[in-house]
Amino acid sequence: MKGWIAVLAVLFMSTLAYAEVIQLAWGPPAAGTPTGYRLYRSINGAAFAVLSTASTIPATQTTFTDTLPERGTNCYYITALDAQGESVPSNTACKSLEAGQLPVSAPQALRITNP
Repeated sequence: MKGWIAVLAVLFMSTLAYAEVIQLAWGPPAAGTPTGYRLYRSINGAAFAVLSTASTIPATQTTFTDTLPERGTNCYYITALDAQGESVPSNTACKSLEAGQLPVSAPQALRITNP
């Protein structure tokens, strides 16, 4: 498993109904048969962490859309999974988002006003 590397690429940025997304795609490992993938993200150079919305991606899926990217530089890598564990990380792909590329912050203090 240690020799597996999936190639990761940021395909493109697109605007979908007020929200920026980052679309990612990768190819299968050169050797072995994965049972799934795990996607990691770093924001502005912080430590990489498993992207919670992509903790285990099915082996048949080779694309992912991050619908909640953050302002700044979003970097990603992916690993392949099988019964023996997790592969080494793929290459890293990054995309920077400026403040104007993301929607405004969410409204605050939602409440029910009828008795």
